[in-house]
Amino acid sequence: MATITQKVIKFSLLIIIVMGLIWGNTYYRQVKYFKKAENLRSQKKILESIAFYEAAIRMYTPWSSKVQKSIENIWHIGENYQKSNSIEHALIAFRSLKTSLYAIRSFYSPFRLYRDKAEEKVSLLMEIQKNKIKTKTPL
Repeated sequence: MATITQKVIKFSLLIIIVMGLIWGNTYYRQVKYFKKAENLRSQKKILESIAFYEAAIRMYTPWSSKVQKSIENIWHIGENYQKSNSIEHALIAFRSLKTSLYAIRSFYSPFRLYRDKAEEKVSLLMEIQKNKIKTKTPL
């Protein structure tokens, strides 16, 4: 008959193995989505790449460079759309970034600064869009 200590050790090992498998699966999918996003971006399919960068962010694992790079890439895409006066596309980018960063919250919020900056961008772009619509609408 196994002692309580042996049972605790076996149970702890089982938990560690399961957590390792979950982490490995999440990291694998994160890398897969990031590579797909990079491939689409190189093909100039920018809007499609945003969706895969967003998916990579949602597969968050701590200290992952792919998540950080995905965040930065979406941010740069949004900035480029904003500079080219494509407000609708910039909104798509910054909203995607904001929602994916909200999705990875748990007992702490990683990348809170980017999330807050994305919220500010969305508010600003919505105001710009609203003003554009007002000036185009005949009275």
